[in-house]
Amino acid sequence: MENLGTQLVNIGIGFVKSGEDFVNESLKNVQKVYDELKEQGEKVETSEVANLREQLTSLISQVKNFEGSTTEKIDQITSELKEQLNAITEDIDKKIPEDLRESVETAITQVKNIFEKKEAVG
Repeated sequence: MENLGTQLVNIGIGFVKSGEDFVNESLKNVQKVYDELKEQGEKVETSEVANLREQLTSLISQVKNFEGSTTEKIDQITSELKEQLNAITEDIDKKIPEDLRESVETAITQVKNIFEKKEAVG
């Protein structure tokens, strides 16, 4: 029985090692094909290919510009909302009855926490 257990363990180890070798060899083959295709593509110098490369470069540039302006706009809106939230917080003492003040302040704190989490992530 003990011999059978050892055999099963060895079979399992062999199976895992075989799978690992297969995956590593497959990755090498995929990388080799990728490199060959990339090299062949770099050698092509027609006007169509040049035009395609220019369009792709332009598209990437436009996406980066859009991403930057979108991030700036989001930051601007977030800043304005925080300013408004701070103004509301200051008005609480003046306008909210004492018995409701705590629940309103809790809600505002929750909203502030959302902004703080967004800033920590973004």
